[in-house]
Amino acid sequence: MFDAANGVVQALVGSGAVGVAVDQAGAQRMRAYKMAFLANQYAVASVDKQAASASDLEATMEQFAVVQASLRKGDAS
Repeated sequence: MFDAANGVVQALVGSGAVGVAVDQAGAQRMRAYKMAFLANQYAVASVDKQAASASDLEATMEQFAVVQASLRKGDAS
C-alpha cells in the first residue's frame, strides 16, 4: 500500500503539481480569512453598505468553492 502511495507522490512531485496544489491551498487559507473579514464587515455595515459587502462575500465564497473542488479532484490549476 505504501509503495503505491509513494509512486503517486513521486509522480506528482515530478509533474510539478504538488507546488501548485500547495500554493492553491495557501490561497484557500487567505480566502477563508477574507470570508471571515467580509462576513464581519457585513454584520457591522449600515444597511446601504450591506449589499456591497454581501456581493464581495458571495464572490469570494464562490471562488473558494471552485478552487476547493479542484483541489479535491487533484486538479491544482
